[in-house]
Amino acid sequence: MKKRTFAFSRTVGTCLLAAVGAVSCAEAGDADRAEPIDLKFDPSVGLSITYVANYNQAIALHMGGQEMSATREFAAKYTITGTDPAEGSARGTVRVDSLNVALVSAQGRQRFDTRNLIGSEFVIAVAPTGGSPTYEGEIPAPDFGAMAGGEVPVSSLLEYAFLHLPDHPVSPGDTWSGMAVRKQIEGSLRVTANLTTAYTLIGWSEVDGTDCARIDGQVSADITGTEEQMGSTWDYSGGLEGTASWCVDPATGSLVEMTGEEKSAGSITSGENDIPIEQTTTIQIRKIEGQLY
Repeated sequence: MKKRTFAFSRTVGTCLLAAVGAVSCAEAGDADRAEPIDLKFDPSVGLSITYVANYNQAIALHMGGQEMSATREFAAKYTITGTDPAEGSARGTVRVDSLNVALVSAQGRQRFDTRNLIGSEFVIAVAPTGGSPTYEGEIPAPDFGAMAGGEVPVSSLLEYAFLHLPDHPVSPGDTWSGMAVRKQIEGSLRVTANLTTAYTLIGWSEVDGTDCARIDGQVSADITGTEEQMGSTWDYSGGLEGTASWCVDPATGSLVEMTGEEKSAGSITSGENDIPIEQTTTIQIRKIEGQLY
């Protein structure tokens, strides 16, 4: 069988398959590698890679002069295997290999049973210019309970790993931008974040002995949402600022690691109730296994 890779065209790319986990890229310093590179997904190729991902979301609500805090935790391992492209998009099957989920609060650490989600599979697709992926099939969604946001689909974690790609070749120091809409949870409310990310091709870094391309991003968003809870209508309005960094193996086009941190702040209102809320979300993704097929 012909071996295939799931790569950007030319030497750099982020595989169709990032996920959520790892450490920031170490600066490697090959500043002379300034030849322009064309950052495009190549839908004609495929790859099987396993990732570990960690996602923590620290929540702080201010009610009656007191602060109430909790943290949602995800730790996942999953494998993405490239499949035949369709309609110009790169595609892959995501298999959940392991999933540990917990809610940490003043009452302690509550772990949730996710055994029924292990082995779940769904399809992910992304356009040649990157951006938000699309999905097919039933997506596994661990349930944190109604007061902590309810079900959170695993696909929502994958959103953080996908960047927008420029429509022209770029060299280290070049910048571009992208816009996306992301569904997420603020406190216990489901909201919509209208994201803008400013990207910079930093250059080259070394991660675990792998020479890789590094792209940094500055993220901002307006966030709004309305939801019925406990017999009342609750509205959220706020904003978000954050940073992210992607490191890509130029030999295969696969994601080696991604890290990010976002801080959001806003208010949840219902009638005369006005509850200030802040959240800090950290995301870490790391490739641990990969093989061509």
